[in-house]
Amino acid sequence: GHLSEALTEDTGVGTSVAGSPLPLTTGSESLDITIVKHLQYCTHLIQQIVFSGRTPFVTRSLLDKLSQQILVIENLAEISSETLGSFRSISEAIPEFQKKISLLSFWNKCTNSSGLYHTSADKMIKQLDITFSTVVNGESPGLSETVFRTLIYHILDRAEPLHSSSLSLEIITVFQYYNYFANKNVSDLANYLLRLAREALMVQTLQSLRDEKFLQNKANLTSISLSPQQEVLKSLAVLLTENKRETYEAVVTILSAAAAENKHFREKALIYYCESLAQPSLHLQKAACLALKCLQATESIKMLVTLCQSDNEEIRNTASETLLSLGEDGRLAYEQLDKFPREFVKVGGRRTTEVATAF
Repeated sequence: GHLSEALTEDTGVGTSVAGSPLPLTTGSESLDITIVKHLQYCTHLIQQIVFSGRTPFVTRSLLDKLSQQILVIENLAEISSETLGSFRSISEAIPEFQKKISLLSFWNKCTNSSGLYHTSADKMIKQLDITFSTVVNGESPGLSETVFRTLIYHILDRAEPLHSSSLSLEIITVFQYYNYFANKNVSDLANYLLRLAREALMVQTLQSLRDEKFLQNKANLTSISLSPQQEVLKSLAVLLTENKRETYEAVVTILSAAAAENKHFREKALIYYCESLAQPSLHLQKAACLALKCLQATESIKMLVTLCQSDNEEIRNTASETLLSLGEDGRLAYEQLDKFPREFVKVGGRRTTEVATAF
């Protein structure tokens, strides 16, 4: 669990020289774990930046996240340089936390004296259930677990929910927790969970697009009012991958109309779907391609060109079809694919040479 063990596994830092061990630790296991978690997240962000390097609006979003991580690492470096055994309390490490009492109070319920700076996803979900299940189920009956898991993987900046088996192993740091809510200007956890509960209800409504009887009533489609939230956007994209013509056409109608009527919706959808192209999930990559095709997103052409070099044939085909659907610019980009060597990037694979060099 110490810093030396975690870094040795990935980088070789902390290995012994001439038989003499070089222990690398701050003296606090919780702080060690927190530092490693944020370094790993930086690596993940750099991988995505390398992939999206020729699409400025996606790169800007990722660079904003990386800039925030640099501040976190600087804060952690300052904390770890203090006298051994006299580490700061959470409110000292993040002074702004004192202005968000409900968030700080909930964090304290998820930790203990030996692990101030981190907790597990499993612990947080259990505490969410104890504290908020009645309130959330009152807003969206039966959806509390879905809401809590959604919150967890959003805090972790993951593209998809965690498997139940990995919840006890997945670490959440206090800096991830605080920054997530600070970025969204959230001070009250209960109210935010109610908002997620309403989004979960919207996603549940969208699942009705699989039902032929629901689709036969056109009024059902026009009554759906979309918000450009991650869960809603992902649900729409995933529905496009199903082999049901009626469902596909309904989603195209809804997504196209929402994007045409609301510039903000299209911008949020464009960023989300382009970032999804850089995720390791092949299913999500395919879904994002289809959604970008629906949006006629010529802004995504450069990222689609990169995805056309994927090791997975289905992804290559889907990305190529999407390119060809994007007018003259898309067709020209497709015709120039032969100029890009396939070795340039391994989509969905582990670390590329560019990433290793950058990091």
